[in-house]
Amino acid sequence: MYSYEDRIRAVQLYIDCGKRAATVVRTLGYPPKKNLRRWYLLYVESGNLTVRRKRKSKYSLAQKHDAVDHYFKSGQCLAHTRRTLGYPCASVLSSWIDQLRPGARQSVTSNFTGIQAWTANQKQHAVIELCTRPSAAADIANDMGASRQSLYKWKEELLDKPIKPSMKNHNPLNTDKNSNEN
Repeated sequence: MYSYEDRIRAVQLYIDCGKRAATVVRTLGYPPKKNLRRWYLLYVESGNLTVRRKRKSKYSLAQKHDAVDHYFKSGQCLAHTRRTLGYPCASVLSSWIDQLRPGARQSVTSNFTGIQAWTANQKQHAVIELCTRPSAAADIANDMGASRQSLYKWKEELLDKPIKPSMKNHNPLNTDKNSNEN
């Protein structure tokens, strides 16, 4: 959306440049030629461009307050509030919360604390646990504060044995046989 000032500036430049839309677009970087011509025709007809009116909200203030109240009473879950009430989408509800109760919404943050350097002994201990399987790989990873994928990567590094994905074909075609047959 272009502001009123941007549209007037474009129309004035269009008039000054002898109604050459390409020159205006090249100079200002906006608008599309079609919009510029439409703005010009509106300007010629009415002598001015219309100031856009703010769109009326399709939800009443009471509905907004109900949604925000429900959000805080039901565990501050955007998805639950939306499913229960049937309105609004998460981004609209977030803006209502910020508007009606500034600073009250909790932001979701991850528990990632940054990259941690693991010692060789820690990696070896984790791989031994992984191979002996006293518990699930995910549990071992959680106890260490690492990811499950990291455990398997460490296992591959320590055992010098690449882990083959189970869905790939492990027996590639022998191209020498095929070329000799021809």
